[in-house]
Amino acid sequence: MHLLKGLAGSDELEQEHLLETIERQVETGTMLVEDLMDITRINRGKIELRKEPIDLRQIIDRAVGSSRASIEERHHDLIVQLPADPLRLQGDPTRLEQILWNLLSNAAKYTDPGGRIHLSAEQSQGDLIVRVRDNGLGIPAEMLPSIFDLFTQIEHRRDRAQGGMEIGLNLVRSLIELHGGSITATSEGEGKGSEFIVRLPGLPPSTPPPARRTSLSTAREVPARHRILVV
Repeated sequence: MHLLKGLAGSDELEQEHLLETIERQVETGTMLVEDLMDITRINRGKIELRKEPIDLRQIIDRAVGSSRASIEERHHDLIVQLPADPLRLQGDPTRLEQILWNLLSNAAKYTDPGGRIHLSAEQSQGDLIVRVRDNGLGIPAEMLPSIFDLFTQIEHRRDRAQGGMEIGLNLVRSLIELHGGSITATSEGEGKGSEFIVRLPGLPPSTPPPARRTSLSTAREVPARHRILVV
């Protein structure tokens, strides 16, 4: 209401700024409610994954596109490193995109303007490994064990957060575990950035079925069959 009242009597530039602020807060509130509902569904066992064979590289492209606005707004340098070969897994495309979007948005939120975010993916020993690394605010060592707990807040992160109640990482961990995977966080300390490592079970590379071979010599030895009708 305070922002709406501010629209009256303000100039065009200020009105545009206030409208952008309102829109951003509405989007933040909507995402917060959706995340809370997802967590409630997961805790009650009422969330159902719609798994299908997919290439994780395509999901990464979609997540990067969804989070590009927040990254560009803070003038971050985003580096994406993907292999040439497919990264195949059995997963829910929507939920996997939600996982990666949360990690990228988290990196953008807690990295100073002009920072660097690096996203990479690879296949190792049958697993798909995704890394999201930034040079942002970092995580104190004593907070690493609880960083994925619901409503966990780090003091300096709370001061710098642009909305939200620190539920994204808890949701990310839950969705990853529903896919049979795991996530870990590492950091060298405050001000030294952080890295989130996602491990998901991959599918083996698809191989074409072996072609059926017919021996010509055997084919010639089989006598032709005829049907004879005697009246």
